Amino acid sequence: MLAAHGRLVYRRRWAIVAFYLVAFAAAVVFAPRASEQLSYGGFEFSGGDAVAAGEVLADEFQISAADLIVVFRDGDLTVDDDEYRQALDDVAHAFGELPFVRRVDSHLGGHAETVSADRHVTYVTVRVDGTPTDVQRQIDDVRRIVEQSPVEAVVTGLPIVSTELTEASERDLVRA
Repeated sequence: MLAAHGRLVYRRRWAIVAFYLVAFAAAVVFAPRASEQLSYGGFEFSGGDAVAAGEVLADEFQISAADLIVVFRDGDLTVDDDEYRQALDDVAHAFGELPFVRRVDSHLGGHAETVSADRHVTYVTVRVDGTPTDVQRQIDDVRRIVEQSPVEAVVTGLPIVSTELTEASERDLVRA
């Protein structure tokens, strides 16, 4: 089977070379345009229902796709304990110091709906100005803040998910 494939490639060698030359020429023409579509974490596009819905959320509710959610969880402490409240307040204050952060919402600011029924879990919404790509460029600062919390804290949101997908893809490429 491999010998037959080799004979076919040998007979069609000039057609194969021509094909690769055409493919290379097409890549040279279209490659410069790819950078216009690429962002830090992948592709960005301006059309579609999801983009329109995001614009409504941003205009009407000041919710951005770049906003971050920090989930706090402790098996022993509740949100009513001083140590838990202090950890939450410290993280919220540190996020508030970042230049791209507009405001930080938590139950400490009157958002009681962000606390679980058993009061061991809560979340903080970090409202940001800019795009997910802008936040991704500051991802090290975001991670550093969350890692300093004495209460277990995990950050999520589109900028984090995109960054982690990119990092996982890069690790896979290095392994391959």
